[in-house]
Amino acid sequence: SEEEDEEMSFEPPKIYEEIPSFDFVRAKVLVFMSQFNEYIRGYNMDLVFFMDALKHLMIVSRIISNPRGNALLV
Repeated sequence: SEEEDEEMSFEPPKIYEEIPSFDFVRAKVLVFMSQFNEYIRGYNMDLVFFMDALKHLMIVSRIISNPRGNALLV
């Protein structure tokens, strides 16, 4: 029937998690950066994650996690 065809979707579900705060995101990103610094010897990444940088980081990570996802950053 037509109703079943409309409800059927072959795309994977998009799961978004609500973030408690940007401080939570900043803390998570700092943990990932420290893990990177421990893993890569001889190179110390020291980045500052201000509000706009975190927003862009979340957008870009969502884009590149999709199949064939790409973005042009200017």
